[in-house]
Amino acid sequence: MKQESSIKLLYNPSRIPQEEFLRGFIVRQAEFQRIWEDMLDSRLDAIDPHFLIIGQRGMGKTSLMLKVAYEIRRNSQLSDWLLSVLLPEEMYGVPDLLSFWVTVANALETQYPDKFHGLGDEAEKLAMKEEESSVMETIVNRLRKPAQKLVIFIDNFGDLLDRLREKEIHRLREICSTAKWLRVVAASARVLDHTYGYDKPFFDFFHPIPLRGLNKQEAKGLLGHLAELEPEDKHEEILTTLRNRPDRLETVRRLSGGVPRILALLYSFVSENAESSALADLEGILDQVTAYYKRRLEELPKQQQTLLHHVAMAWDAVGAGEIAESARMESKAVSSNLRHLVDNDVLERVDTGGKNHLYRMQERLFNLWYLMRVSGGAKNEKTIWLLDFLKVWLDRNGVRKTISMEAEANYQPKSNFNAQFLIAAEDPAPEYGNSRLVKARLQSRPSELAHCMKLLWENDFFKARQKSATYFSETPALGPDYQQQAAYLISLLILNQNHECQNLFENSPHRLKDVFKPLWYALQKLQGEAGRKQLLRMGSELSETVDEIVQWIWDMRKEYPG
Repeated sequence: MKQESSIKLLYNPSRIPQEEFLRGFIVRQAEFQRIWEDMLDSRLDAIDPHFLIIGQRGMGKTSLMLKVAYEIRRNSQLSDWLLSVLLPEEMYGVPDLLSFWVTVANALETQYPDKFHGLGDEAEKLAMKEEESSVMETIVNRLRKPAQKLVIFIDNFGDLLDRLREKEIHRLREICSTAKWLRVVAASARVLDHTYGYDKPFFDFFHPIPLRGLNKQEAKGLLGHLAELEPEDKHEEILTTLRNRPDRLETVRRLSGGVPRILALLYSFVSENAESSALADLEGILDQVTAYYKRRLEELPKQQQTLLHHVAMAWDAVGAGEIAESARMESKAVSSNLRHLVDNDVLERVDTGGKNHLYRMQERLFNLWYLMRVSGGAKNEKTIWLLDFLKVWLDRNGVRKTISMEAEANYQPKSNFNAQFLIAAEDPAPEYGNSRLVKARLQSRPSELAHCMKLLWENDFFKARQKSATYFSETPALGPDYQQQAAYLISLLILNQNHECQNLFENSPHRLKDVFKPLWYALQKLQGEAGRKQLLRMGSELSETVDEIVQWIWDMRKEYPG
């Protein structure tokens, strides 16, 4: 299978030939096994459970359903009597339950022509008489000779339920809960109102299969598989790039939430340009999703577009009062529109434990796209700052080694300070120039911040506080000192100087909270209950990085108690 086909698999998997698709199915193995083991236990004389796959766009819902459907058809124990029926991904022409059964009949005839010849025409004729139950009974009768059972695969299940009348939804639920001849595997990009309210038709009905973003190892496995499809020399070149530039994969994975479709896009950029940057990768990915996000934005009413703008620009979660103030809208109108945006899965509501909830964009890549494509500049500074920090943090093995060496040398008074603190030995950020030249300059003429660092690790916190307060008030948090600034803030946290770190974040005129956003939230997490309210504002794209920072700080505190 060519690499282009494997990329296409993640966009239009139903267009890939069955055997080719199955060879390329590499993610969602655990979720597949959970459904498959249950399918193997299917019985003709039993009411079997139904499944609902839940995950945002690009998470692999369609691929997972196809994998189960194809494996049923290939399995000698199941294929004769358990029939997998794949319905169209979009069913715009299905406004009611009658049309749904007609669609099932047509799909059966198309996918099993020998067994169900003429079923589609028969169903269409009955539909002219508007006899929904008769169409369904016709399908059931054809399944009886010989005895067979359907597994219907329904993508975008929420959209189907939205089209049906309440009475039809209840009838569909009754059929699914009593029919021995039917199983359903459905998929939805959103949690369905029809499934989580105790008074709703499908409450506690489906076995949920949530699709979460890929972790680091799963993402590496995906890109490694795609690389294996290349010629050998190209394969090795790509793997070398991924090893030498882990920030390219990890930056996109974390900011996108580990969406397989986005990571497949990333692979195409890595394979085409080994010397590119995480920023260039992200720019290319955002170009690919622009049409989709722009359409979603334009579908919203004007007032909701306005509210979305202010939520997106905040990036972190914000309260309704903050939104009303920045949008210059009445609170009542803001609250009403926020409810609509939450109900339509554009925003998510963050429960604060009180009356005043927080709101942020549900799909974090959508928020990132807005910041970089709509907010007035192709390279929004907030995203650039986060990319800069991830560049530093994802080289944390070198950073940790350097910090350990410096801490060991300077933790006791009168120790000598080596000013190359946190300047990476390998793979420096290109923006900061040649690392050897930077080291030579710092070693020959220690910087003001280097002196602050020496004082800090010598436990002379009073002098370090005085000098660092002046430095951070006068020096922008960017440029050649960026990594040293990050190191100083991390060192404060290692040495339990949380209060001093909080003061620097809050009193600096250079927006340290935005420039070092993950460190700001790591501080809030380290402060426990005192930082809980601030931590609620954090987007999910920062969670993994913040957790890593906090764990690393705890490990370092054991070695160097402050």
